[in-house]
Amino acid sequence: MMARMWICLLFPLLVASDCPMGWTEYAEKCYFFSQMKETWIAASTFCQSYNSKLAEPQNTDEIDFLIGKVLHLANDHWVGVTDIIMENHWVYDSSLTPIRNNNWGPHEPNGQHGENCVVMAQGYHGKYADVDCHTARGFICEKEAIFEGTIIG
Repeated sequence: MMARMWICLLFPLLVASDCPMGWTEYAEKCYFFSQMKETWIAASTFCQSYNSKLAEPQNTDEIDFLIGKVLHLANDHWVGVTDIIMENHWVYDSSLTPIRNNNWGPHEPNGQHGENCVVMAQGYHGKYADVDCHTARGFICEKEAIFEGTIIG
C-alpha cells in the first residue's frame, strides 16, 4: 500500500494598517500624539479635522499603551473624557457614555466646578486629572485603523 503524504500549507493573510504618517497604530486604532498645546475644545476640533476624536481609552491595555507614550512626551495630554454636561458624571465626549475604567490619579477628580476636562497627567504618571478646559495642553487623537488584507497562495 502506498503511503500518501498530504502537505497542507496555509498562507497567512497579510494585513497592513494604514495609519497616516505621524500616527501610531495600536489595537486596530491610529493615534496622534500632539507636540503642540491647545485648549480642550481646540484640540477636539483639531482631531475632528482629521476625521478623528480625542482619545477615549476603553480598557486597561489601551490606557497602559497611552500612558507609555505620554510619559515620554513630558506633557499632560487631553483625552476625550469630560463632565461638562453634568458635574462629576464623567463620560466619553463622542458618545456621552460613562467612562469604563478608573484611571484617576490620587485625589482626582477633585470636584472643582471649573475643571471639566481630563488630561493624562505627567505628575500622576499618566493617570487622569480633571483640569480647566481652557488651559493649553498636549492632546491625543484617535481613529480606527484602515486595514488592507491580501491572501497569498
